Amino acid sequence: MLYQLKNINCRDKSAFFSQLIECLAPPSCERSLNPTFGLDKQVLNQFYNLLNGRELTVIVESEYIDGNYLDDYAFYYSKCFEPYGRYCKRVHFFLSEYTQEEFDELFFSDEGFTELGACYAGYVVARPIPEAFIGKTCLNIRLLLPESLSVFPTLQTIEVNLWGRKLDFMSLPFQEQDGVVSACATCSLWSSFHATGKLFHHRILSPYYITKNATATNPLHTRNFPNKGLTLTHLAHAIKSVGIDFFQAPCSELPIEKYLGKISGYMCLGIPVLLFGKVINSNGNDIGFHVVSVVGVKYLPEGESGITLEKDLGNFNLAQRYVESLFVHDDQLGPFTEYKLKRGKKTRFFSPSRATSLEFHCPNGQMFVVQHLVFPIYHKIRISYSQIFDFVCKMNDEIYSLKLLKGSKSFSFSWDINLTNSSNYKSNVLEREDLSIEQKRAVLIKNLPKYLWVANGSNVYHDDDEFEVVFDATGIHHDTNVCFVLPTPTALSIKDIYYADDALLFNNLPHKVQTVITKIL
Repeated sequence: MLYQLKNINCRDKSAFFSQLIECLAPPSCERSLNPTFGLDKQVLNQFYNLLNGRELTVIVESEYIDGNYLDDYAFYYSKCFEPYGRYCKRVHFFLSEYTQEEFDELFFSDEGFTELGACYAGYVVARPIPEAFIGKTCLNIRLLLPESLSVFPTLQTIEVNLWGRKLDFMSLPFQEQDGVVSACATCSLWSSFHATGKLFHHRILSPYYITKNATATNPLHTRNFPNKGLTLTHLAHAIKSVGIDFFQAPCSELPIEKYLGKISGYMCLGIPVLLFGKVINSNGNDIGFHVVSVVGVKYLPEGESGITLEKDLGNFNLAQRYVESLFVHDDQLGPFTEYKLKRGKKTRFFSPSRATSLEFHCPNGQMFVVQHLVFPIYHKIRISYSQIFDFVCKMNDEIYSLKLLKGSKSFSFSWDINLTNSSNYKSNVLEREDLSIEQKRAVLIKNLPKYLWVANGSNVYHDDDEFEVVFDATGIHHDTNVCFVLPTPTALSIKDIYYADDALLFNNLPHKVQTVITKIL
């Protein structure tokens, strides 16, 4: 039978696991011989967390050709003695219960198919291999997690053709490692490439080719396949092999919010940042290196206190101090897994030279301790987050000092530093209600570089008091790279710190800071 329609019980966990595994299990697996097959898969547990309590109908395409698996099959599985198949299954999720007759009636009606599209939650490709059968998975996360506190800037448009009918939604592909062609780092790169490939127009490689390129410079006495994992050097080779640049930032004991700001800043453009670190089990034992891809961020509800910093940044605040969790594609735990930020005293798993302040609670009770942030980046984005951060921090301190000289203490800015492109920036300016038509026109007709850093500062004491400094992300390092400053019509508190007799104070400021403040005023 080429397809099946089934209703899945999402209210009982054991029933959900059993019924979903029936749909996903490879044809060669006789579950009657092994009734516990797949029940220990943590990826399925994540599916249950996302679908829990909902009505669910699945459509199973029994003979589906997946291009990513086909490469893996051609170069590895087809050469095995065991006759692994080349056909996959594709399982579609609809968040409603339908009978076969109801589904057919909706499918063959334009209006009815619109209803099906509104409850389409994505699909899972099931590979015909034992254990690691979860292949390309695209879930409609905005339908499954509609809460406004969760932000997913890395999502891409996924287009699905179901028997001639077209469906589209926003997601980022995921798959679990097979431990042969790909390990965790390969899967994380594969997910990230689906975002950077569309952003920077490079080829999106299958897992086999990612691992092959990553290990091309391995010593001759080592084996590349079966693959057990990639190092930072391997990640660099894999990223550069598709024509983009690689850089990594080691995590030390700097304030947590600075690292979160860096992750969020690059992710704003749609770049999934890779986290390279170690997994610590519930007994405190180091169980090995791991790599995940960051796809989204969740903020604390309004009114809750943010991160208490071990080392304060002085009067400089980042919006990322209110981050509660990161959403990651973890090939062991599943797509859009929530890593909760560990607060308070940090556990020391490493020597002081390798200590880190960035740790996360995983859903399975383990800890993930980040050692390096890895960024796949376009080569023309030359100015880094750290350079913008340092400049904005200096500017903030100078403005704050001048404000105190005037006897006012109701001044403290929270900064959000993000990477974007000129097209997206102008679209956002066009939609803003806090800007006058004249301000919008001045920005929209301005010739801007393709990539921009935008540092948005808002006074925590006055919600309507904010401005943003726009930097050229493609410039040279010893310049300010400031394109322009965009204040709101109500941004008065900064102007209030200057009077006619402030010329001497102003002239004592660094020249780069003078340039920006002049534009603010």
